[in-house]
Amino acid sequence: MTIDSTMSNNRIISYQASRSVQFSQSNAPIDLRMAAWALLTDFENWPAWMPGVDKASLLDSGEPGRGSLIQLNCGRTTVDWLIDYWSPLNRIDFIVNDHGRRKAYSYNISSAQGNSRLDLTLDAEFELRSYQRLIAALFSWVDRRKTDRILDRLQQDLLSMSI
Repeated sequence: MTIDSTMSNNRIISYQASRSVQFSQSNAPIDLRMAAWALLTDFENWPAWMPGVDKASLLDSGEPGRGSLIQLNCGRTTVDWLIDYWSPLNRIDFIVNDHGRRKAYSYNISSAQGNSRLDLTLDAEFELRSYQRLIAALFSWVDRRKTDRILDRLQQDLLSMSI
């Protein structure tokens, strides 16, 4: 596990967290990148690995891609995630406006060692507004924990594919 955290201008909190999923050749899914991409782009199943999400729906008709909108129901609130970057099997980025607090997430997928290792990286940025800057340490801790839990659950799902 790798985590890198920075804060600039006391307004933006940035994280980079990553997980490696290691398989022996005998239990590796056919294509690790395809398996990871399938998890990331199966929006209706996001609640299985995204903490606090009760339901996720692709709002656009047709195939998802850059500009598509995913709506997340989190308890009594609804948050829209816009796909900002779409590179199948490699990277997907989202821009989120969470009740006036802007967030960005970038999931990067790479594989190595003859398809027996997958590296999944999540870059996240969270903008702090006015009063939020006064409690930046709390927001930083909460956002970091959420980022870690997302990657932990994705890692578990990928490992369970080999069983």
